[in-house]
Amino acid sequence: MSCSADRQEFGDCRPFEPLSALTLYGANDQPGGLTATYTSRKEPALVRVQRTENKIDYEFLESLQQLPSGFSLQDGLVRYEGAIASAFNGEHKFLMSAGGYIKVWLDGKPLDLAPGEAPDGPAQLFLRPHDVDVVDDESGAISGEVKVLRRHAGLRRVDLDVGAERNRIEIELPADLNLNPARSIAFRPRRYRLYPTSQALDS
Repeated sequence: MSCSADRQEFGDCRPFEPLSALTLYGANDQPGGLTATYTSRKEPALVRVQRTENKIDYEFLESLQQLPSGFSLQDGLVRYEGAIASAFNGEHKFLMSAGGYIKVWLDGKPLDLAPGEAPDGPAQLFLRPHDVDVVDDESGAISGEVKVLRRHAGLRRVDLDVGAERNRIEIELPADLNLNPARSIAFRPRRYRLYPTSQALDS
């Protein structure tokens, strides 16, 4: 549907509403907001502050004043727990602004990938096969089992099975790169895009 007569806008053009527009419940099923637990990466079991919050909005620097006094951005870790209820049926979309500190996860393992403008939720990764770096340390990297290895125009095309669902990814590597086909390969994409799963399927 078209949403504006003076601008070409299509689809659902309604602006996103704040999280507080939904009915929020804390970790103990108490209404009013989610339970926010402030800890640190070094000591996640040590609770610094725990409080009820009905919004998660840190898009601008001024918003950081909402954080608890003395909370460290460098070492800080925040966990939100609870439940969300809506007065409307159907699919709900959530928008999250990220500044590099939001993590992308694959099969329960965080990757060293920035989500860009992708909203929170399941997404598909699109990358250029030749724009990857093979790494020895699998921490934060994508790793997969070698299924097909072949040479093409001075390159090696490698098909990998990645993740618990054995998704197939093809990457291109220099022909002189020393590879052991019997081992898994870990790599980090240099250029990539993340698309929400529904959008990736429609495109």
